Amino acid sequence: MEILDVISKGEDYKTEFKAKLSEKKEILETICAFSNSDGGIILVGVSDKGEILGVDIGRSTIEELINDIKFSIEPITIPHIELIEIEGKKS
Repeated sequence: MEILDVISKGEDYKTEFKAKLSEKKEILETICAFSNSDGGIILVGVSDKGEILGVDIGRSTIEELINDIKFSIEPITIPHIELIEIEGKKS
């Protein structure tokens, strides 16, 4: 499924939008919830209304996020993380 299709359908029990990477607590809670169910998709850099905001990705941002997930959730959960560009913005 195309990512723009996912965004156009909005949030549901398997799809969650987070505007910023700084919403770390909420991202970790959502990962935990998804890992205790059938999984899901978290799109960071997308507002609750489906507006593509993008995120500022530094050199170690993804590695830091993986480590936060790895050391905050038990049992250890390593999600698939993908950086994509939509409308010229990284999400």
